Amino acid sequence: MDGPDEKEFHTSAARFALRSFALQQSVWAHDGRVTFVVSNWGQSRAFLHWGDVLAFLTQIGGAA
Repeated sequence: MDGPDEKEFHTSAARFALRSFALQQSVWAHDGRVTFVVSNWGQSRAFLHWGDVLAFLTQIGGAA
């Protein structure tokens, strides 16, 4: 899986928000790689693969 489309990203961001987490994505300027960052209470986790983001969402009880 390459990454989420816009709708899937925003849906997942909303599911994280229901668990008091914030989901952001950023693109590395030098190589164009996408990084997903999930944060809560000043702590964050960075993921390079969308599947890992979804697995973490499941782990915190936010998957549908």
